Amino acid sequence: MPAPQTQYCTDRYIYTFIETYVNPIMCKYNIKPNYITFTNMILIMIMLISFHYKINKYYLLGMMILYHIIDCLDGSVARQCKKQSYTGLILDHISDGLCWFMYIFIAYISIKNHKTLHIYTNFYLIIATLLYLSFWCFFISETFKINVDFIFHGKFKNVQILHDNGVLIHIAMWAIITYLNS
Repeated sequence: MPAPQTQYCTDRYIYTFIETYVNPIMCKYNIKPNYITFTNMILIMIMLISFHYKINKYYLLGMMILYHIIDCLDGSVARQCKKQSYTGLILDHISDGLCWFMYIFIAYISIKNHKTLHIYTNFYLIIATLLYLSFWCFFISETFKINVDFIFHGKFKNVQILHDNGVLIHIAMWAIITYLNS
């Protein structure tokens, strides 16, 4: 995950901690960033299984925040230890895409099982889908150096603000999923 670029950024605190305390250890022991990304993909599967078995909602929140911290960690380690690779870029984007797909899948299952559908549930599904599509536009533009700004008519920088406040996005997704399952 690239370092935060906007002024109003909650992830800055996560990156500061990682770069100061965690990265030197990762570089010292030659931990590969791609292994960290694979760990994140496994965590996504654990979150799906946890949701299926109706694990405590606070454990799910903890796993979602841990996912985000590990997602910040892999890119930071790659940059600081000078282990950036095209494969790592692709794996990181696939991991992010799987996470967003998991959120949309869980929301769909939750809405389907919800006794009374509220207008908010449909609104959530639309917003989550749009965020997922904007993520893939970001992925295409970053990975293949294709300009997709024409889709957003100059508003593509708003996606970066969402990206730089990722921990808040994960907490918001948790809150909505928890509401849908109450």
